[in-house]
Amino acid sequence: MQSYAADAHPATGVLLVAQDDKFSSDGGKIVQKTVDQYGIKLLKTIPFNKAEADLSPYVTQAVALKPDVIFITSLGGIPAKIMTEARKQGWQGQFLGGNGFNTATVSKQAGAAGKGARSASAWYIGNSFASNSDFVTAYKAKYTNADGTPKNPDQFAAQGYTAIKVIADAAKRANLTFSDLPGDRDKLRAAMETVNIQTPLGPFQFTSNHDVKQTVWVIQMDGNGGFTLVHQING
Repeated sequence: MQSYAADAHPATGVLLVAQDDKFSSDGGKIVQKTVDQYGIKLLKTIPFNKAEADLSPYVTQAVALKPDVIFITSLGGIPAKIMTEARKQGWQGQFLGGNGFNTATVSKQAGAAGKGARSASAWYIGNSFASNSDFVTAYKAKYTNADGTPKNPDQFAAQGYTAIKVIADAAKRANLTFSDLPGDRDKLRAAMETVNIQTPLGPFQFTSNHDVKQTVWVIQMDGNGGFTLVHQING
């Protein structure tokens, strides 16, 4: 949101949120709490249920308000349904979302309707860090698509691999005894606090508040099932 607000200065937005899905509702609360600081007036929050097959009535409500931005905080096939319907109704504004946008599956489902849809991601396949190049090469050598072609990893594969690297690094430095479980837990936790390694996500460590300190990649759907990089925000 911050990146797009700085680039395009949108004035108004509408939030479409799956009220019965915790991921979506939590994301919606974040949108509601932060839009004002970026100069965006939230015209309306439109709730729906995630199992609903037809989302067009909710999209119609959003489009009728003529917002600059439609915020989508859902997972699975919902973002693509909303994007496709909004474009079908002639809306030409900007879609903004979160992790629900960040897989090739969602980008492919959205197709041309999703072109330009932005999100912040923990990972970008084209990043130039050496650890990422090694990871992508190894992943594509191991996994294939149904047609036999090499399969690209997604953000969640990169994060899972990074998590294992973090634990392995901490365990290596923790001097574990394997005979004192409570003591080993304390040692492992202390070692994780000082992790500072290179990963597919970029340089990775934790802050003093145990939050992640890493590069953030602002990406947008390319309309063909992939993504392009908009901004790199170093950690």
